[in-house]
Amino acid sequence: MRSYRFKVDLTEPNALREYEPEHRLLIAVLQRAIQDYLQDRWPRDRECARDWFRSNERDYPCSFLYICGELELPADKILLYLLEAKSDSKNSAIAFSMRTRQI
Repeated sequence: MRSYRFKVDLTEPNALREYEPEHRLLIAVLQRAIQDYLQDRWPRDRECARDWFRSNERDYPCSFLYICGELELPADKILLYLLEAKSDSKNSAIAFSMRTRQI
């Protein structure tokens, strides 16, 4: 499995302190959507997350493309990561590290 790294390591307890509150909120929304999409426990949450990632909406402040734009994250590479991670049947707990923007 490939490892994609972005700007924030969400596993670090104090990782988000350097960000403005509105960016912390956007990161939390993205993190929750990724968790919902990759988990297999609640099908409805997974379907909602899938639809959220597929949306082409850019103007709504909580849309996937808007959040990626605000956080300067590559939406296409996040989607590729999610597709690869979802198809990896051996990976039950995937860590999504957003440490650097180098992909």
